[in-house]
Amino acid sequence: MQAIRRQLDEMEEEQCIRLAKYILLKVYSEMEYADFERAASEAVSAEVRYLLRVLGRFGEKRDEWRAVVLAMLLLHRNNRFSDESLLVGLACAERLMWCSMLCKWTLKKRRERWLQVLHELGCVRGSTYALLRSRTSIVQRPPALDLDAEEKAAALAALDGPVYKELTKAATRQLLMRLNEFVLKASGSTYVLYEEDKSAPLTVEHVLPQVAADPEGGREAAVGEWGAFGPKEERVRWVNRLANLVLLSGKTNSQAGKLAFQEKKERYFKPNKVMAKSFTNIPLTDMMMHAEEWTPAVLEDRQQSLLGLAKNCWQLY
Repeated sequence: MQAIRRQLDEMEEEQCIRLAKYILLKVYSEMEYADFERAASEAVSAEVRYLLRVLGRFGEKRDEWRAVVLAMLLLHRNNRFSDESLLVGLACAERLMWCSMLCKWTLKKRRERWLQVLHELGCVRGSTYALLRSRTSIVQRPPALDLDAEEKAAALAALDGPVYKELTKAATRQLLMRLNEFVLKASGSTYVLYEEDKSAPLTVEHVLPQVAADPEGGREAAVGEWGAFGPKEERVRWVNRLANLVLLSGKTNSQAGKLAFQEKKERYFKPNKVMAKSFTNIPLTDMMMHAEEWTPAVLEDRQQSLLGLAKNCWQLY
C-alpha cells in the first residue's frame, strides 16, 4: 500500500485524474449490468438498468454524474438508500444533465452543482469511504439533484428553441431517442435501446430541409415547393426545432434529402424490407405518416406535443 501511495504522489495531476476516471468507469460499468438483487422487484431492477444506460449516452466528456450515481448505487446496495430514492435519484441525475447541456452551463457551474450533490450524500473529504461502508443510517435523496422553477423554465425554453443548432448532432440524436423511448414505455412496450441495433443506425433528418431555410440567400432555386412553406424567416424559425426533426435510418437519411413532403413520406414509409426494419419502434417518426402537409400550423401543434412529452419525461413542471 505504501508503494502505491508513493507512486501516486509522483504522478502528475492529469495522470491521477485519468487513473481515477478509469477506476470509476470500470466500477460503474460493472454496476451498470448488475442484477440489483437488493431491489424489491424486477421492475425496479429493469428501470435502474435502463436509466443507467440512458445516462451512459452522455459519454466520457460529460461524465460529471458518474461519481454521484456510483455513490447512490453503493448506498442502495448497503440498504441505506431506498428503491424509490435510487429510481428518483437516477431520473433527477439525467434531468440535471439535460438541463446543464440545454442551458449551456459552464464547467465551473456543473462541477459545483455535482459537488454539492456529493456533499449532501455525505461524501465529504476524508469520510467518503467510511460513509459508503457504513450501514447505520438511511441517506435521503440529495435536494441539489432537483431543479428549481427557474431551471425548469430555462430547460423548457431551450427545448422550444433551435435545438439542432444549439446542441451537437449527437446530443440532438440522443434527445430524440430518449423522447421516442418515453413514448414506447408509456404505451407499455418493453425497454427499447436504439443504439443496440447496429444494423440500423439512426440519424437526425430535417423534414423541412435545411437548404429551404438558408439564411445566406442565393439558394432559392434549390428550395422547390418548400418555398410555399412561408417566408424565409418562417423557415429559419422552424427548421432546427424539435417539431421538424425525426429519427431515420442512415440509408434513408441519405436518400431523402431535399424531396418534397409527400415524396419524403413515400420514401420514409415505403414498404420494403430495409424500410420496415428501419422504422420499427420510432413512434415520433411514424406520426409523420398521418400528416397531410408540413406547414407552420402543423409544426406548431407538433412542437407543443413534443414539449408536453419532454415535460412529462423529465418532470419539467
